[in-house]
Amino acid sequence: MSGKIYLIVTLVSLVCKTASAGEPSLFDKLALELNNVRYLEQNWESSDRDYFYYTDQGSRLLPYDLFLNLEQADNDELFRSAANFCL
Repeated sequence: MSGKIYLIVTLVSLVCKTASAGEPSLFDKLALELNNVRYLEQNWESSDRDYFYYTDQGSRLLPYDLFLNLEQADNDELFRSAANFCL
């Protein structure tokens, strides 16, 4: 527990020290870096890239409610039973 407190105090002191020196704080620098997205050249239009990133990647193949209630063909056991999956 004391290690966590030491880490928090150290981070707060670094942020305050940086902010008081007139420079952007550590959190401001991280936010700027996270917002600075770089895309590789793949000969895609921005609309193609947006379509790819925001389109389901197979998650709507089978509605979840149907999957939860799907039974095996030869008995009443649910298809999602542990015997059918590596759990």
